Amino acid sequence: MTDTRRLSVAFEYSDHFTIQVQNGNSNPLSGLRFTVDETSLSGVALDTFGIEDYLLTFSREVLSKLPEILDRKKTTIELFALPVELVCEPSDEGVVDLTLMYASGPAETGAVPIALEGFCTEFVATITEFYRRLLAVNPSLEDDEKVRKLRADLDSIEAIMSEVGIREHTERTDE
Repeated sequence: MTDTRRLSVAFEYSDHFTIQVQNGNSNPLSGLRFTVDETSLSGVALDTFGIEDYLLTFSREVLSKLPEILDRKKTTIELFALPVELVCEPSDEGVVDLTLMYASGPAETGAVPIALEGFCTEFVATITEFYRRLLAVNPSLEDDEKVRKLRADLDSIEAIMSEVGIREHTERTDE
């Protein structure tokens, strides 16, 4: 079996994020960071966010693609603010090779093997944290149709993960 690496996904919760959400924007433009074993997939310093996207749109895109990834199908997760994609290709049993693709080609890290369970639980935990923070900053967004759909998407993917034997994610408490 392939040696896998640990994926970490982070969304940037800066003052810019807070202002957008306070003003009623349920789909703020903010930073994203993908790291694998303390190495940034985008090549930026670990304390910066080298990619920006609309967080709710990206979150729903990821959640819509997780069933395909669980079915061991090659899948592309698109980012909408930049011409960047995450290409997810099954390799060994329980492993997905993750490649950050720019318009000019793959990031220097190339394809990185990630345990399928860790891949899914990391994205679900990150998106759950985004949902929690969105409502903490602006509770009225709970009535926003896109936010309600995000919650439904999270519930659906957690049920699918449970059906295939992937343990429920652990919620984040870090600020």
